[in-house]
Amino acid sequence: MQFVRFCIIGTTVFAIDLIIFSILLNTLENPYISRLLSFWIAICCAWFGNATFTFSQQNIFVAMWEQFSKYFLLCHLTGVLNLAIYAVTLVLGFPTLVCFVSGVVIAMIANFAVTKRILVN
Repeated sequence: MQFVRFCIIGTTVFAIDLIIFSILLNTLENPYISRLLSFWIAICCAWFGNATFTFSQQNIFVAMWEQFSKYFLLCHLTGVLNLAIYAVTLVLGFPTLVCFVSGVVIAMIANFAVTKRILVN
């Protein structure tokens, strides 16, 4: 059940991430800065959603800021993978949306393990 909830949050955060990325890309006209900023906002949304919905049976609000800081830092590990795939596929000439989705999908697998470890332990 946790993985289903994780996917629900992930789908919601994906939509938020994509919308913010699109707005920033049209505003800033810089695909790298736009992706980095939307990624940071997505991390915050994902943490909140997973903490309150996916892993809500656990005592998630104990040391909330400590938990968030660990989550934020560890998401940057999977984020490196996400952003690297985005950058490489962008350089290879793939459409921006394909680059965006490729990075997100591949990093999602690692994010589940990271999120479960941080929010449950």
